Amino acid sequence: MDDYLDSSVGNDPKLLQNILRSLSKERDSIEKQLSGVGSLEGGNEWLKVIADVRVTVGELETLHSNSTSIAQTDLVRGDCAQRVGGGAGACVEALRPLVEELTELERVHSYLAWIKRINQLCQEVERHLSSGLLSDALSAYTQLSSLSVTLETSSCSHLRHYVLSSKQHWHSRLTQTLSSDFGVILKEFQWPFTTSAISSKALEAWNKSKKRFTEVFSLLIELDDRGSPVNEAAVQLNDPLLGPLELLVQPLRKRFKYHFFGERKTNSKEKPEWYLTQVSGWIRDHSHFLEERIQPLLFASGRNHIDARVEFIRGLLQEVETKVQADLTEVVYDDALMSHLIDELLIFERELRMVLQYPCPCPTPFDVLLGEVPFHKWLSLEKAFAIERMNTIVSSESAWQPAYDGMANADDTRVPQCTEGIMELIKGITDRYSSLSSVRHQLQFLELQRDLLLEFHHDLVANSDDQGGVGPLHTQFMAYLNASNYITAVLKEWGEQMFFLELYYHTQEGGATRPPLTTIQLLRRQDSDYASSEGSAFSVVVEAFSDLVGRLKKCLVDAVVESVRERTYKYKKEKWHSMTPAGKDELARDVSQSAAELTTLLREHLRLIEDQLSPLLSSDVFEQIIISVDKLIFSEVVLPNYFSEGGAEQLHHDVTAALRPLLAKFTDEMSSRQLMERTIEACKLLQLLPGSAKLMLSLLQQAVRSGQVRDDTYSEAVSALNDMGVHTIDPTLAEKVLKLRILPS
Repeated sequence: MDDYLDSSVGNDPKLLQNILRSLSKERDSIEKQLSGVGSLEGGNEWLKVIADVRVTVGELETLHSNSTSIAQTDLVRGDCAQRVGGGAGACVEALRPLVEELTELERVHSYLAWIKRINQLCQEVERHLSSGLLSDALSAYTQLSSLSVTLETSSCSHLRHYVLSSKQHWHSRLTQTLSSDFGVILKEFQWPFTTSAISSKALEAWNKSKKRFTEVFSLLIELDDRGSPVNEAAVQLNDPLLGPLELLVQPLRKRFKYHFFGERKTNSKEKPEWYLTQVSGWIRDHSHFLEERIQPLLFASGRNHIDARVEFIRGLLQEVETKVQADLTEVVYDDALMSHLIDELLIFERELRMVLQYPCPCPTPFDVLLGEVPFHKWLSLEKAFAIERMNTIVSSESAWQPAYDGMANADDTRVPQCTEGIMELIKGITDRYSSLSSVRHQLQFLELQRDLLLEFHHDLVANSDDQGGVGPLHTQFMAYLNASNYITAVLKEWGEQMFFLELYYHTQEGGATRPPLTTIQLLRRQDSDYASSEGSAFSVVVEAFSDLVGRLKKCLVDAVVESVRERTYKYKKEKWHSMTPAGKDELARDVSQSAAELTTLLREHLRLIEDQLSPLLSSDVFEQIIISVDKLIFSEVVLPNYFSEGGAEQLHHDVTAALRPLLAKFTDEMSSRQLMERTIEACKLLQLLPGSAKLMLSLLQQAVRSGQVRDDTYSEAVSALNDMGVHTIDPTLAEKVLKLRILPS
């Protein structure tokens, strides 16, 4: 560069203008080369020129800077330096537009190179399509698609639009050509099928066209660049199908629209089962072919995550959803039609999942009912139907009869017919809403179930009320008790099911910090206290019915005891103080008449309870009745009377020969050992020999006067009582009992 400036400029700065004229000539030469925009030859030569110019401009700028510096430090040659610096600066400024223009020309060259490449690929696609070389055409299209991806970040908006438009155009052309070929092949082997068994003619045609079918199918997959979600739960019902699978569904879409839209008789809003049944039939007819012929092709193309049969079903369900949405605009205002549509969709949903093996995460047309208007209509219909059905069930003549009475292998719950019917009704609601995809909507149905059960609870409370309801010893009252206990047990069991656990924990705070539901379910099964403390989806209802069970049991026990109390009046008035002891030669003492009457009444009550209540309930009620009768005899018969030796014998005989054997029939062996325990212990004290009775009484009086439980005298008295088999009566009460014994003076 120094040599060039010395030869061209020398000591005269004005000669820098020579450089400008030289560069102008080179620019004119470059413009001539670019005069034909379609030709991109010679590009390397002018790119080299541009590079040289840029280097020259840089060196001139350096020269300008140096000359300016010399002018400031060398005063002797100041005028000359100023002239040199000024001339170089003017030259640089004159060259700058030229360099900018050359840079722009470089961008134009690059722009034209991209256009040329795009046009070349488009021509290749068109040429291969015209020649029927579909595979080569798709290969060229793939390169064009790659260019489109590369240019996505370019600032050249028109270039981006051009390549994208070109790509879309040839994608449409390729799709049209391949789809046409695919349709011809499908017709050759009579797709779609009319039965699940392929005819021999269709099978023969399939064998002939299998190779061509496989080729076109693979090309269609390669052309489809949308990709499919790997997770089935992420797929929406109306997401587009994979290209070749969509072509398999298209003939059936046309048939569906032909039969179930428009003016044809098969398009009936009163008969949704017609189109649902038809779709089910199409799925069954084509499942085997899809699994055996199509699925291997998907595997071979690397689409392992796509299930051909599931996607085929989803394509048909798109048509069902469209049909349901169209019908809902009118059906939603007709209760009968809406109820029928919901029922048919429920049946179809169940068939899809259980029979046709459509995966649970995959969406169905059933979710159409989750729209605001149809859902609230559905919920109101459910409530109205449930209330009407419950009233019908409860008002039946046999409503409170055991549901399984007289049946073989009948259960022991003694559940009334109406209660069984109501719980089946509640379970039916669960079956209908459990498949909904929205937890929010499921919770609204759960709230409806709780409201219905609490309404039934309110009716039971009113019917069992002392003021206007049936009496506790009435069979219907016991049916109420069975019903409440059965509902409590069933709801506790339901509350431990995973479905209701999920709903319950969706309503609880801190759900993210809780352990997994499977862990919680295991803990609840192993620890009943943990389950009680955690609650369940039916906690409020369970608590209400549990309280009712406790109240009804208490009412029943109180009624039995009160009935027995009335009979004890006569038994209480027996002349206990004047009865004579049985002689040695006398036959066994008979049960007193009043005791026999009391025992007979008690037997009737216990048998009624045994016949009417479930075994679990009756066992609990018997235990409470026995404890209460023991207290009743002790307080109403023993404590108010004085007993001679004969009277004590008679009381002991009545209890051990009549009451205790009767009660033993209604309790287990362990409980029978403690029957009437307090009354029998009182009899033991009353039957002490006179001397022993006086000594025991003296000891007891000393213990009572000491007033100290830990006193030696008190402990001695307790030990003495225990030695003679008295464990439930303390020394104070034992003293009172012994004072009731009439001892000879």
